[in-house]
Amino acid sequence: MAWLRWRWTQLKARSPLVRGTDRVEAAGLVAAIAISAAMLILGSVVGAGVQDSRMADYRAHLAVRHQITATVVGTSPVRARSSATSVQTVWRTGIEEHTGTVISTRPIGVGDRIAVWVNDSRSEIVTPMSAWQVSVDALGAALAVWLAGTACALGLFALLRMGLRRSRFRQWERAWSQLRAPTA
Repeated sequence: MAWLRWRWTQLKARSPLVRGTDRVEAAGLVAAIAISAAMLILGSVVGAGVQDSRMADYRAHLAVRHQITATVVGTSPVRARSSATSVQTVWRTGIEEHTGTVISTRPIGVGDRIAVWVNDSRSEIVTPMSAWQVSVDALGAALAVWLAGTACALGLFALLRMGLRRSRFRQWERAWSQLRAPTA
């Protein structure tokens, strides 16, 4: 930050020590910072749009899912040394009996009653969307837009600096060659 303040004071003073390439470099840095700020705003707009659309999907998803109580008829570990258990359940809808499998991380025994999510016809177990996933998707979209825009701005600034550095080296070489040339 101190470097930027120093450059800015030099640019404002229009000092003869400040080269034109320094002014271009400072302007490029200011432009990169402005682009990053604009990408932050654009990212928040995109994140809000993703939040709205995913929330609508979440509400539609929950409208066709129902939580019911099922009875555990069998359990088996998902894998050795795991706290997750595969649970066989059974539930009734009217006169029909349905079965399904869910994964549980808490200890469950045969005969226990657990809550499961089923589809609209209550014939099969479904996994509901998580409400926190909606926020994570929105945040991820906002960060992706901001990071992509900032990376592009910094990449362009790095290319500008590289070109300006080469230009300065060429100017220095010309100045040195003029100093070394005999004036006879």
